[in-house]
Amino acid sequence: MPNHPLRRMIAGLAVVTMLGACSAAASSSAPNVAPSSAPPSGPAASSSPAPTAEPGRAFEVGALLVAAAAMDGKAVRVTGFFLSSGRGAQLCAASLDSYPPQCGGARVALSGTVPAATLDRLDHTSDPSLAQAVWGSVVVTGTFHAGGAVGISGPTIVLGEVLLAAG
Repeated sequence: MPNHPLRRMIAGLAVVTMLGACSAAASSSAPNVAPSSAPPSGPAASSSPAPTAEPGRAFEVGALLVAAAAMDGKAVRVTGFFLSSGRGAQLCAASLDSYPPQCGGARVALSGTVPAATLDRLDHTSDPSLAQAVWGSVVVTGTFHAGGAVGISGPTIVLGEVLLAAG
């Protein structure tokens, strides 16, 4: 679909709304503390500890990247299109219509291990002659690193939890 001016305006309003919610949560005098969980395991795991502050309500990938400097090192909850392929796992603002799908728009790398039970409930490439991928709509909770994490350059979320998105 062409980049229509009304669509850009609606997207801009959504980003402003999300940033307002983030700044309101950040200005709270005492953070909510949740029990910490074990850090993600696996070869892509970071040495960063699991987030201990409650990340608040979920926002979209694009809003996270707009607020990257303010959110660096903080616990976040982000909704998006999960795609894991030969290039690693990432959370994207949208999916491109192809098979297997590809990331579209803003994206952030993911570091850590996605639980097998979650992976099993996502879509998988069914044709072995195509690039193998796993994808679907998820809500990711973890620690955001604007400059990357161990072994990954660029914005990264060190995974704490990955859940299927409602809907």
